[in-house]
Amino acid sequence: MYAFINQKAIYPPQAKRNRIQGECVIGITINSDGTVSNIKVIKNIGGGAGEEAVRIARLLKFNAIGYKLETSIPIIFKL
Repeated sequence: MYAFINQKAIYPPQAKRNRIQGECVIGITINSDGTVSNIKVIKNIGGGAGEEAVRIARLLKFNAIGYKLETSIPIIFKL
């Protein structure tokens, strides 16, 4: 999963210009069929990183787990 996140992540230009680094935490719900819903930013470092983390979370797909699961995913932005 983290390899996929690192491959799809585009460092936000404003965060890069202001040298903002850190960890955004995204809360998601994984549905029984493996789709992701209820995406929300729990921790945002600013500079557009939170919006980029939400965009990446929308791209995630999981194997069907058969039940609904609420979890959080850290997405790290490092220059």
